[in-house]
Amino acid sequence: GLYVSKELDAEDFPKDIYADSNFIFKIETKNAEEKYIPYQGEYTYYPDKKNNKVSQIKYTSDGTFMNSPSSTVYFDLPKGEEVRVTELFTGNEKYEYDVKAQVLKGTAWKSYQLGSDLAVSGSVGIDTEEVKFVNGFKTRSLKISKTVEGNDGDTNDFIFNLLLDGKLLSGVDYKVYKTNSNGTFSRKTIPADGSILL
Repeated sequence: GLYVSKELDAEDFPKDIYADSNFIFKIETKNAEEKYIPYQGEYTYYPDKKNNKVSQIKYTSDGTFMNSPSSTVYFDLPKGEEVRVTELFTGNEKYEYDVKAQVLKGTAWKSYQLGSDLAVSGSVGIDTEEVKFVNGFKTRSLKISKTVEGNDGDTNDFIFNLLLDGKLLSGVDYKVYKTNSNGTFSRKTIPADGSILL
């Protein structure tokens, strides 16, 4: 059989916010003419990849399935089955990713670009195979500034919150530059209550 898993990997990025985000995949098998065709049939979905006792049986008619960083999917495929798994991108994603694939278990699997998508292909072996798709966020910078007028001696901090997709951001490092600091800064981490002090 074959497990397909997903992981988010980005330094200084709040991966836990996207733990339940769904990503679209497609699984195909080779037919008698050695061409890949969409897999049609059942598969097992584990909502929590750390708990294999809770699962759901799902069905795909076109080979597509959803997976998230917190879940995993299992296909009960026979030994020797030639398989290709592709992570699909629609071009409408909110974030840009660098994508790579890792073969955790199994041999003779290869990854390659299939148009704008990343595909992994290989043959199911004697043991259970596992392929993991890893997405690294392409991050951008954000600058927040506060100007106080009319009171030059005011040194009070102002509290800001940063929400990402409606979720309060915490545990992320940020830099604080003081006015006329000649580029020097102090590094802080957003606490659990989300307070950014400026």
